[in-house]
Amino acid sequence: MLGINKIIKRGSLCLVALIVFLCFAHEASAAKITLVNKTSVKVSVALQWWTDGSESRGGTKGWYGVEPGKSRTIVWSGIDGAAVQVGYMGFYAKGKGLVWNGDSSELYGSGWIHPKKAFKTETPDQAIPGGQKVNFRWFDIDFTDGGATAVGRIVLRP
Repeated sequence: MLGINKIIKRGSLCLVALIVFLCFAHEASAAKITLVNKTSVKVSVALQWWTDGSESRGGTKGWYGVEPGKSRTIVWSGIDGAAVQVGYMGFYAKGKGLVWNGDSSELYGSGWIHPKKAFKTETPDQAIPGGQKVNFRWFDIDFTDGGATAVGRIVLRP
């Protein structure tokens, strides 16, 4: 028969294990974004996540090509899902003279891209050699898996 001290000790250990699990559950999160190309040209898309707080965090990644009239789902692993819940995700896209971007208002964020090569930044202000800073357009996201996965959809129209 277990004594009261053993029950409290085991219960405490289980509680600590649960708290540790919940704290790390959001560390390695992902974004699952569906890109829908409603144009007649191939479009290349760059993504951004960002949060502001005591310490700004975020990054950019691209390019994801989407053929005319097609859809493509991207999974971007390793972003901070807990941070995105209090921040935002954005996109910048281009294709044969068409550009989808944000403007300089406070509702849009800026980030670095490389105009021709694949790229990935780990911080909001990380410059890319040969790159340029552009304005990203926000898009709506929902959360699944207890907040561990951001889910969004971007529809590109001419």
